[in-house]
Amino acid sequence: MKDFLVKVFLFLIPFIIVLISYFVFDPFKVLYNHSDILFQEDGTPDGFTLNRDYVGTELLLHNYSNFKYDSFIFGSSRASVFRSFDWEQHIETDAPSFHFIGSGESLYGIWKKVKFLDDEKIDIKNALLCIDHNLLGRLRNGDGLISVRHPKVTGNKIGFHFLHLTEYLSTDFFIQYLDFKIFKKKKSYMTKLFDNSDGDLRFETVSNDWYHQGKENRIRKDSIAYYKHPIFYERSTSEVTGEIVIRQEQLSMLKEIAAILEKNNTNLKILINPLYDQVRLNSEDERTLQQIFGASNVWNFSGKNDLTNYKGNFYENSHFKPYVAKKMLASIYN
Repeated sequence: MKDFLVKVFLFLIPFIIVLISYFVFDPFKVLYNHSDILFQEDGTPDGFTLNRDYVGTELLLHNYSNFKYDSFIFGSSRASVFRSFDWEQHIETDAPSFHFIGSGESLYGIWKKVKFLDDEKIDIKNALLCIDHNLLGRLRNGDGLISVRHPKVTGNKIGFHFLHLTEYLSTDFFIQYLDFKIFKKKKSYMTKLFDNSDGDLRFETVSNDWYHQGKENRIRKDSIAYYKHPIFYERSTSEVTGEIVIRQEQLSMLKEIAAILEKNNTNLKILINPLYDQVRLNSEDERTLQQIFGASNVWNFSGKNDLTNYKGNFYENSHFKPYVAKKMLASIYN
């Protein structure tokens, strides 16, 4: 029996070492306080880009005592192009505005964030909700490293940390990570590392603005070649309307968001994103949003229009450009 236990222990030594490395290095920077590392411009310690939803929440809590944020932009990475400076020209606030956004954002995520601000007694004087049919259809927490929401927002600490530990141990992430950590060299096999070393995204550390710097550089270098990429596929010549996505669960979340914002007397605008696919938000969904939030607060830029027809208005088939966002802000607030 003793020999068997010794053999089991020897067999488990590699696993134990890898497990210990998780708690020593904290590869995803979610276990300990890493403010200096979390809030760096490229958001990419140890070769991969951190979960920007997690970092954004930490940045909000870290900075709030100094800046007293009261104006928030909600949405997915598509909302990143609404520059804080541009939005602040149209709203009344003495504080910097804040991008409370995340990659692959869901209606669930926005709902939880509005509730989080309310629970933290943070005033919501102004709010810009940037949504689309994709976002409205998502009703659960993200299930990936870059899309799972901060446990302080969702209240699901166990699930959050289990996801990260499982990803580290059950895939080859720990091999790629430790290799990069030790030798500081990006290798072709390191597909698990969310690398941002080309500077594709840059992050500001007060308003949490995101800058698509890498794409801007590539467009300036050769815009003709850039827009010949097959990602800019040919679209239908006729307008396509999406299916109804606002069902009972969405309705409940939207009404709770509306109640919290009404309690805060929030200056609210809801903007339906102009997407490259030119799918127009279903008119029933638009009417539902108008009924809940007020028709004058809902602005629909989806479908075929001047903003979506020109492919040069997009970085790729998911994100439109900052000057497009600036045009929409002028239209909404003027």
